[in-house]
Amino acid sequence: MKRIITLMLTCLLLTVLSGCGSNVQESQADENTLYFFSYVLTDEQTAAWEEIFEDFEEETGIKVEASYQGTWSETPELLNSMKLSNTPVDVLIQGVGLIQSPLGPGAMIKDLTNLVDQEVIDRYEEGVLDSCYMGDYLWCLPMADGGSWTIMYNKTMFDELGLEVPSTFAELESVADTINDKLGITPLMINGKDTWAWPGLYMSTYGEATGGESIANVESFLNGDKTFDGEAEIQAFDWIADLFEAGIMKTDSFDTDTTGLVASFVQEKVAMIFTLDSTLADIRSANPEFEYGVLPYPIMDGASDYYYGYGIGDGSLCVPAFIDDSRLEMVKQFLEFATRPENATKVLNANGATKFKIMKDVENSDDAFIQEMNEVVTPHAITYLDWIWPAQINDAFCQAIPALAAGTIDSEQAVQMVQEAYETIVRENDYIYAWWDNFTTEEAQMVFPQN
Repeated sequence: MKRIITLMLTCLLLTVLSGCGSNVQESQADENTLYFFSYVLTDEQTAAWEEIFEDFEEETGIKVEASYQGTWSETPELLNSMKLSNTPVDVLIQGVGLIQSPLGPGAMIKDLTNLVDQEVIDRYEEGVLDSCYMGDYLWCLPMADGGSWTIMYNKTMFDELGLEVPSTFAELESVADTINDKLGITPLMINGKDTWAWPGLYMSTYGEATGGESIANVESFLNGDKTFDGEAEIQAFDWIADLFEAGIMKTDSFDTDTTGLVASFVQEKVAMIFTLDSTLADIRSANPEFEYGVLPYPIMDGASDYYYGYGIGDGSLCVPAFIDDSRLEMVKQFLEFATRPENATKVLNANGATKFKIMKDVENSDDAFIQEMNEVVTPHAITYLDWIWPAQINDAFCQAIPALAAGTIDSEQAVQMVQEAYETIVRENDYIYAWWDNFTTEEAQMVFPQN
């Protein structure tokens, strides 16, 4: 995803973030006020939160003072400034990506495992909190919609050509042959000019190559327990190359950005697009004159199931590590209150019903396309790998995959690029994946609640 680019800059904050003392808030924090911080939200989201704040004060007598500043990527720097200036903040909005780096390794986010009761955990749909756990610790509570990679296709075009929905690589290759022969247009396209898009393909092929164990394999690699040059790693790159060698995808992907991808699809210059689900809004606003739907990722030769990169965890409730422990009971009250279904609904559906089911008792969209996407994608979802591996490794994928597709490197060279990126950050940055096990004593006292 494109957000990974910004993580390269925010990772520079790691040393600064972890360098200050603990519990710096107490001198300025009012004991009957909860301090809420977020990057700038939409007007509708802000209004929803303000309504929750008013209701919380009415029930508990605790006033909420909210501040909205900057963008999501600026939060680490802003939060560090608040810490240094003793500016109170009890709860903040942030996402899994920036918790993984730099906020988590910088000892800036508090473990929620013992601050959230099972009642709160049980409010979430099964699997939704998976990406919010790192090292068996809970770091955030999602209060926003999820997202996924998917393949959208022109249903009308398929019907006119008498094509069935493909489920395997061989079937997709046959579909592509028909499209190439009868229409002379690109069968499947990705917005490859946006280099952040390329790893999305690997999330699907690596899921298949590992039999659904891609996350465990990546974590093992990042922990230094394995190298990234095994059979599954190479196979996943091979399967991407196969898409281009078979004429399913073509070199026009290299020069196509997101805007161009949508335009090509709407203008029927391409039959299928590999894209993020957020593209749906742009497609709908263009009002295409055909029906479209969602395809399963093709099951490659030798694989048994398909997978799509997916994530829920942006727009999550977090607690800063530097909060004084005396304020945790108030924070615990707020987390419980905000995640009640009647309150969470206000935020989750502030900009329309969510595409994905986040909480059991909060309805998501009943739109036919959204329901189809949930049926095709959600049962085969794996956490975005670029939420797990660091920016430098993501950059290696962003370079290796288009080079592989263009035929300038092979899969063995591609895995070596990834391995070298890992070795470089370990050597030059002292990179450690399991940051939750490597805090100093002072940091651990801040991060893990003491009571």
